[in-house]
Amino acid sequence: MDPYNEAFEWFTDPMIKLIYDMPSPSDFAKPGRWVPIQRRDPHVLCLRPASATGLPLCTLHDVFRQFRCETSVHLPDDVMTTEAVEARIAAFKLCLQMPTGYTKEKKRGKDFDSCVADILGQMEEQYTLRPKSASHSGRVDRCIKERGMVIAIREDKAESGCGGGDVYMQIAADYQYLVRVLIDEAKTDPEANRHLSNGAPCFLMCLLGIYTDH
Repeated sequence: MDPYNEAFEWFTDPMIKLIYDMPSPSDFAKPGRWVPIQRRDPHVLCLRPASATGLPLCTLHDVFRQFRCETSVHLPDDVMTTEAVEARIAAFKLCLQMPTGYTKEKKRGKDFDSCVADILGQMEEQYTLRPKSASHSGRVDRCIKERGMVIAIREDKAESGCGGGDVYMQIAADYQYLVRVLIDEAKTDPEANRHLSNGAPCFLMCLLGIYTDH
């Protein structure tokens, strides 16, 4: 296992260094900030630019493999389970509501929440990411927790071009701050230590106008 452990350390050590060198997520989202940062090493492995690639997502945690498998299978027309009905209703609501023009991202976010409430449940709003060792903090529009651990975070924008930054790059930086928070908490919290040891899996959601990405 030694060669594999050495290869893993070669891959992860620069990423840990990057986490502690990141500006605030809202600042990193600005093209004048993230473009030069992404040109140097280490950088966030988010395919911007295309060369910023990491390990296949499905290899990082099994939950991502399961997610890919489940989302690639269409619901049969004759499936009438509660989950299938709720999923279809949510999709119908989203198609009706999200094409509306919004001037406020909070309004779009709340309407999106209403459309998916039956399948995603109640999401915590305006969740702050404040690492103890950082002079800056981040704040996501929504998060989902399980057993006290954040398993999904979301950034919202009213429309494309609003907010002065790239929502995709902002959520990428949010995750870096989330890991820093976990590193701090893992020193005293066994559950945080377990979650961090498992790779801190987290779904990153972007709500940009009528588009939703993960």
